[in-house]
Amino acid sequence: MEVRIRLLGSPGVEVDGARVVPSLRKAEGLLYYVVAEGRASRERLATLLWGDRDEESAHNNLRNALYLIRRALPEGVLLCDRRDVTLCRERVLRDLDDLPRLEDPAFGEWRGLCGEFLDGFEVPESEAYGEWLRGARDRIRGRLREGLRRRSGACYDSGDGQGVEGALEALLQLDPFDEDATLELLECHVARGNPGRAFDLFRSFRARLREELDLAPSPRAEEVFRRLLLRGEGRETPSPDRPLFFGRDEEIRTILETLGRERPRPLAVHVWGEAGVGKSALVRRILSRTASEEQLPLCGRAFEVSRDRPFSPWNDLLGHLGRSVDLDRLDLDPLRVSLLAGAFPALDRGRRRTATFEHAALFPEANPVMLGEILAEVLDRVAEVRTPVLFLEDLQWFDDLSLTLLGALLAHASRPWTLFLTRRSEAVSPSRRQLQRLAREGVVELREIPLAPFDPPQTLAFCRALLDEETIALRGEDFFYRQTQGIPLLVVELARALRENAGGEDPRGLAGILAGRYGELSEPQKELLDALSVFEEGATQEDLGALLGGDALERARVAESLLRKGLTEEGLEEGEGCPVLRFHHQRIREYVYEAMPAFKRQELHRRAAERLEGICGPQNWNPSLSARLFRHFARSGQGEKELALHLREMRLHIILNHELFPLLPDGVLLSCSTPFSDRPDTEQKLDQVRELLHRLNRAQPGSSRITALEASYLELRGGYLIAWGAYKEGRHFLDRSLRLARREGLGPVQLRCLQHLCYHGLQTDQPGLLIPHGREMLRLARELGRDASVGAALRFLGVARQLGGDFDGAVRIFQRSIEVFRGLEEVGNPHTLGELAAENYIGEVLHWSGRLPEALERFETCVDRCEEKGLFWGCSLFHSNAASVALDLGDPEGAARHVERATELFERCQGGRSGSMLYSLKALMEGKAGRYAEALTALERGELLCAPIRKKSWSSVHLLAKALLGERMERDPRAREAWGGVLTRPARDYAREAASLFDALGARLRAASLRERFGLDRD
Repeated sequence: MEVRIRLLGSPGVEVDGARVVPSLRKAEGLLYYVVAEGRASRERLATLLWGDRDEESAHNNLRNALYLIRRALPEGVLLCDRRDVTLCRERVLRDLDDLPRLEDPAFGEWRGLCGEFLDGFEVPESEAYGEWLRGARDRIRGRLREGLRRRSGACYDSGDGQGVEGALEALLQLDPFDEDATLELLECHVARGNPGRAFDLFRSFRARLREELDLAPSPRAEEVFRRLLLRGEGRETPSPDRPLFFGRDEEIRTILETLGRERPRPLAVHVWGEAGVGKSALVRRILSRTASEEQLPLCGRAFEVSRDRPFSPWNDLLGHLGRSVDLDRLDLDPLRVSLLAGAFPALDRGRRRTATFEHAALFPEANPVMLGEILAEVLDRVAEVRTPVLFLEDLQWFDDLSLTLLGALLAHASRPWTLFLTRRSEAVSPSRRQLQRLAREGVVELREIPLAPFDPPQTLAFCRALLDEETIALRGEDFFYRQTQGIPLLVVELARALRENAGGEDPRGLAGILAGRYGELSEPQKELLDALSVFEEGATQEDLGALLGGDALERARVAESLLRKGLTEEGLEEGEGCPVLRFHHQRIREYVYEAMPAFKRQELHRRAAERLEGICGPQNWNPSLSARLFRHFARSGQGEKELALHLREMRLHIILNHELFPLLPDGVLLSCSTPFSDRPDTEQKLDQVRELLHRLNRAQPGSSRITALEASYLELRGGYLIAWGAYKEGRHFLDRSLRLARREGLGPVQLRCLQHLCYHGLQTDQPGLLIPHGREMLRLARELGRDASVGAALRFLGVARQLGGDFDGAVRIFQRSIEVFRGLEEVGNPHTLGELAAENYIGEVLHWSGRLPEALERFETCVDRCEEKGLFWGCSLFHSNAASVALDLGDPEGAARHVERATELFERCQGGRSGSMLYSLKALMEGKAGRYAEALTALERGELLCAPIRKKSWSSVHLLAKALLGERMERDPRAREAWGGVLTRPARDYAREAASLFDALGARLRAASLRERFGLDRD
């Protein structure tokens, strides 16, 4: 039988592959001692493990332990006589016996020997055993260190760099404070082309010394680190076919030394200079020098069109983050993560979220400031696992919101991650002023790197790496600086032009150089470059095909020829993984674009817009795609289409963000994701639409098409104002829209206006508004054949009956609404949410009339239907209503369960709107559980959602929560301390106000319960 005993690492005994363990820990410890020492006297063993017992008891315990060991092992492994206990070495395979082989590079199983002796094993009752164990560990650790050093040396002598790395890494596992081993491993990483690993190793070593020993690396170690990190810079030269990085030794040295220093705050490396000077190339060179698995590179880039697209460079960067990190696994507030994902859809690629205006209402701070704060928290959490390294290109094209977000991000970051920024030189730079201010305030460490063109000797050296000496001699050494002024981009393009046409005329500047190169191209190459120039961010094969037509393989061959000439480069479309063709540099794209005749540019933009129209559906929110389509419409002179797209997107936005039950088919709802946007965002977009509308009206006065678009704009603006609770202003815009719609015969616009007016009555619980507008909406919807609107109008009329106290009449009308939506499902056009909305109101009627079990069943059925269909909207509200009923049924556990689920869905933007009732009920649950801070947060969030709308059914529940929490506060000092700043009135006042609202709504049982509990009838 084969017996293996492992003492290095986690100890264990195996007999023929099966693990065996003596049943007593001291017996196991005795076995390990004898295996390690080879022989021990009975006297020594008794004293070692039972030294606190008398002699007879100690020896009795020893005999029992030996019996257990011998029973677990094959006969003859442990030899016992009256004096000693001995291990039979011939019968046992012991890992300790392999230690001499550790230094042999040919020994492949060496890593198994590098664990701590008896790792994790202790006999806490025996002080003597612990003393022996500490000594044995020190001795064996010393043997391991010596063996690993010899192994490292042997691997070095044989040229096995990987073996050297492995041995040194194992050595540092044993002693992480070994400075010599650290420096040797640094040298090895750099020699093997892994400077990023060297960078991370020394930073970790420095941090470990500081945190655990309050020490710093020696000056010698710091100097070696700097020397190794800078080794080899400036030696690499470009090849003729593919220019590599050249020069910039001093800038690289400055940046690397800055990166290598310890710092308590984020570092911003700001590289600026004129176009083509090599800013991005320098940063990429640094990133390649410091890249490692411990770093997480995140890149974002702005384009000239980005100025009209809020946050666009951040969306790209967060797309990288979303593909690299599972944010759900981080310890983060899900609501804050959802809001970040709502603002940046690339963060959440593949997941549907349904951000609504209620989510925005919970965060009344300025949007970019809040988003910057959330992003800082996310990156700080990510930094606990991998250090983020951000790279933002072309700061000069950042929109104002993106710059504000950058400032907020740096202001709230608490970990020392790194941010690289590039910017074209400008006389006045808001971004530079912002960075300098943050540096003065101590928020960020700023290193500014101005990048100048090459001087004449550097320019000539660069050209010598690109061209043969004959060409240089033919033109003269000063020719190259004269033509390029030392701009690296111009040097590269000049060299390419000379290689392609050595005898051509001398070009002047970039335009001259590119004109020469462009003139040498074939017509298909020119056509492809012209088409590519209208796509700032690059174009896919399909994009180019839509503009040029022809055979795809032929276009691919032309594209390949342009790649070989260095005019273009290949990349991947952000988030999609599709190959895209881009210009090698934006300056080249700008030249090609401006050189085209204006009529050709306009036609190419028209075709590009036509291509994007086919793939840009408003229900799938993609701000990058929309912005490109808007740009192509504008550049091709299609103002009407631009305005219509704005209105179409905003129409879907108001439905998804503001309607409690969006009136959309299931197919649309199941494919939708919606952005986070607050009121200022939306008003800004509406103002942009208004300006575009004014321009079109001036250009085409009296146009019926523009009038129809104007009516739609007024309807949308009025609808938003109603949703925000600005009822007087909203009615003003809706009345104007209605007049235009009736005059021009715009039935769909008129129908949407009536729906907004019904929402006014719904939000304010006014049957006097719901009845006339609901009836007119019902008549018009039937005339237009809009069955879904018929069902919605019936629902509005049912609510009017409900608010008037006619519960039976309300249920009859709700049933008619349900039948309409079921009829739509019969013909393959399901509107499940429309049907469930009426079911929800029937549940409310049952609740208000005291039929609590039936009400609970109704709401839970609504939840089940939503989950069965995969619909988000409605789920949070249905759970909240179910929780409210469970509370009245005296089932706090059921109420808490529904509140927890409603909160989870809402805060992950996967439950639609919930109204303020969710957080009012959550405040009650948290207060009842004694979680005072959580109750306060919930109460404040309920207030934020309740106050603007002033809906009686929500206000009554919120006042109920205040009354019950106030009641607890009056007898609980801790509650009074936590909630006193919010609950400023006596609990009975809140109860009285709540009871009055419940009475007005017809919920008399709940009103009576409140009066009885607070003794209000005695007033």
